[in-house]
Amino acid sequence: MKALLAILAGLAAVTALGYLFLSSTHVERRPVWEVGVARVEKELDDHLAWLAQESIAPQDPEKPAWIQDSRPDLTDQIVGYSRQLEPTQERARTEAEESAMAQLVALAALRWQSCVPSICDGVGFDAFRPAFTERLRKRFPSLVKERYDQKFDLHREPVYRSAVLVRARPEELERDLLAVLNEDANRRFAAQRKLLWAAGGIVGAGIAVFLGYSTLNAATRGHFAGTLRLISAIAFGVIILLLTLA
Repeated sequence: MKALLAILAGLAAVTALGYLFLSSTHVERRPVWEVGVARVEKELDDHLAWLAQESIAPQDPEKPAWIQDSRPDLTDQIVGYSRQLEPTQERARTEAEESAMAQLVALAALRWQSCVPSICDGVGFDAFRPAFTERLRKRFPSLVKERYDQKFDLHREPVYRSAVLVRARPEELERDLLAVLNEDANRRFAAQRKLLWAAGGIVGAGIAVFLGYSTLNAATRGHFAGTLRLISAIAFGVIILLLTLA
């Protein structure tokens, strides 16, 4: 019985450690200026790649002004550019959209770094980057304000390039960040509840098996102690397996 009690104590300790692990995640935060510089560098790199194409692309007098100015308004909109000439318009648009997406994610990281400490303190954006990117990708079509596509022939073959003007309002990014935080909190709460329920079930099963063994062992005056221990161990193992699969 001492061995059984030791096993139960060990399970309780493991459960407590698991709870602490699920309830606390710490990821080192990057400085605000570093995230901001990364975002601006991405935008300037893509715009420089676009400008490098100007030497071979024909002049277009109808080109919108937001393309001429690579940074029309840093507060609520950004421009994504295709970095190279593509054989199809679809590929050029996809590349421009990816450029804009990368800038939006960098902006969100910047907002994260400067958010309310009570919400984001000690939690790094990188832990939520995949979930935020997926959410943003679903909303991206509604953020597009205007597109510019250009087609011309190069070595007798049609080539395409594209740019996209995207809305990037800070309040919208913050709403998306809070939504991702809430979804993560709900997942953590569900995992903690499942863990605590399983731990309670294991402890309860251990007590029930112990009481059953003690009662039967006393009734048989210890003549079947070995058999009862084996049956108790098997029953306890089956219960743990069922709780794990539940």
